[in-house]
Formats: sequence, structure tokens, C-alpha cells
Amino acid sequence: MSESEWGELAADFVKRCKNYSVRPMYSVGGWCGSKYFSSLAATAENRTAFADSTISFAKKYGFEGIDFDWLYPSIQGLGCNTISENDVVNQQLLFKEVKQKWPEGKLSAAQSPSGIRNSNYQELKSSDLTLMAEVVDELRILAHDVYGSSTKTTGPSAPISSRCADSENKVSVEDAIEVYLKQGFKPEQLSLAIPGFGKSWTLAQPELTPKVVGEYTSYYYQNYTGIPPGGKWDDEPGVDDCGKKTGWGGIWLVKELVQDGFLSKDEMHGMKGFTRYYDACSGQVCNSIICERHMNKKSIEITDHCSHSYSCSLFLLSQPFLASNTTMISYDDTQSTLAKVKYAKSKGLGGVVFFDTMGPRDKTVKAARKALFN
Repeated sequence: MSESEWGELAADFVKRCKNYSVRPMYSVGGWCGSKYFSSLAATAENRTAFADSTISFAKKYGFEGIDFDWLYPSIQGLGCNTISENDVVNQQLLFKEVKQKWPEGKLSAAQSPSGIRNSNYQELKSSDLTLMAEVVDELRILAHDVYGSSTKTTGPSAPISSRCADSENKVSVEDAIEVYLKQGFKPEQLSLAIPGFGKSWTLAQPELTPKVVGEYTSYYYQNYTGIPPGGKWDDEPGVDDCGKKTGWGGIWLVKELVQDGFLSKDEMHGMKGFTRYYDACSGQVCNSIICERHMNKKSIEITDHCSHSYSCSLFLLSQPFLASNTTMISYDDTQSTLAKVKYAKSKGLGGVVFFDTMGPRDKTVKAARKALFN
């Protein structure tokens, strides 16, 4: 795409945003765009040049802020990013310069759900992050992609709780918010990213095996043999930006799960050989009475017509998944999204964001907005 073509799209995007009183921002970096962040922020001269360039670009097209998607300072992300043990310090100095040069522009940054860490993967203290906490307007917590193609088992992509997770995957919405508050950020500076996509795996066996942790039983954690093709917008096999061969991403937009007939329109039932389950470990305790029935005496599916009623204090309702004899798909539906929105609101967070606009259903976004502002 040429700059003129990009400029036309940017102008249209900015116009649409302003027509609805929405602040247009543009994002720098991302998973495949963080290769050179370390060198761009490594020296005072480089930081000045980078800050000037990004601000000039934003103003040229009418954007009102910049979102830095550096994945991740001091820690390898894609696999071939330049990294340095000084990245976190240099990132803060870069942000300070951007804010000084453009104080009226909004400055946001995407961050790992594990908190900000040094090159030895040690969690940094609030005293190490004072400058960032002073200058960043919004810090987006990417509390998703917890389980995927690189984990030992299947599991919730974006859990609220990690109570049943393996020791190397003790990451969740609860954990992420707690660590950033501990690192010195104000609740109103934080926003929670909610995925509009699902992740899939090819199961090693057709029967789901229970995992028991204390009083909880989960069927989310299964052995798998690979990653199957996902939906229309899935990553196809090829070569990544590091020159490494890649397979299918196994990604499904939540909209696609309904449109392609795997999930009913009311989000209550799996279809085409899939059963819809709610996990009993990755969610949040509620206080209402729910209806549920046992599926083959091993799992629970929420249904419209229930044969039994139980107190919700016995079960945790949040992270759904679809499972057939061959495939599992982890995703967020309207109910799990609302659980996260309400949790973020209870913690005083500044808001939530969806990644990205293509994935979630309209009803989910509208319900989230209503829950935030009512």
C-alpha cells in the first residue's frame, strides 16, 4: 500500500472518529512490528528522531494520540527482535520525550499481562517505573493469548482467574490488574484488552479429561496434537518476519463462530458437532441462581431448558469453550465479556478495549458499553 493510499484510509478513519466524538489514535509496532524498537529508543539522538517522526505523522493525518505497541521491552517477542537490558529505561525516556513534545496528545502503551519485567524476567518494582506512571495516559493490559500454540496443553486464552492454570501459565485478568497496580499505576490509567477472537487446537483424544484443583474441576486443559485451520482471517502457513516457518494460527473471529454455524446466535449452544461449555476454574464467582445440566456426568453446559438448578457459588461462570471429538476452541462470548467488564469497573479501571474491531459481535460491544456507563 502506498503512502497516498494509506493517507486516504487514515483521513476517512479520522473523519469517522470525529463524527462520533471519538479520539482517533494510531498505533506503532505490534507483534510483527517491534523488531527495531530497542535501537530506536537506545540513544538520546534516536529517541528524539523517533519522537519527532511519530508526532509529525500523527499530526499530518489528524490523529490525536499515539499508541506504542512495543512487544516487549527487554524480553523477546517475535523471535528476532533487537532487545537490550536497558529497554525499559529507554522506553520510559522515549515516552517522556513524546509527552514533552506533544503534551495535548494522548499517549498509550500496550503491555504484557505478566507485568513489566527486566531482561531476567524479574518483575520490576514501582520505583523502577515512576517515569512511565507519570507520563502514560493509558496502559492497555493485553490479558489474552495466555494459552495457544506454544503452551503444553489447551486452556483459556483470556481467563479471569488462573486458579487451575499450570505453574508456567499463572496469568489472568485478576493477576494482570493486580501486578500493574502494585507497579505504581493508577487504576484509571489502566484499560483491559478483551479479545474478539478464539483460538483452536486439534485434540489428542475425543474424550475430555478432567483436571481437579482443590474444589474445582476443569475440562479446559487437554493434550493436543496441533493447530487446525481457523476462520477466513486466520494466519496461513508460511514464513514469519524472522524467516521461521509457521503453520496455521487456528484463529476464529467470534463473529465467524456464529456465522459459520459452530455457535448458536443466542450463544447458548454449540452446533455442527460442537458442545458449548463454561469452565469452572477460569471465571469469577457470582451470587445468582443459574440453570445447568450435566453432560455425560462430566461437564456442564448452560442451557435454555434446565433439569437442575444450583447455587452459582458452587460454580464459576466465565470462560466458555467449544469442543467436538477433534477440536477445542477458546473464545469470549457476551457473558464472559461482561464478566470482565464488570470486574474491570469494580477495580476502577479507565475502561476496556477490544482486539480488534473485526472480531466481537455487535451485541457484545453494545452490552460492554452499557455495563461500563450504567
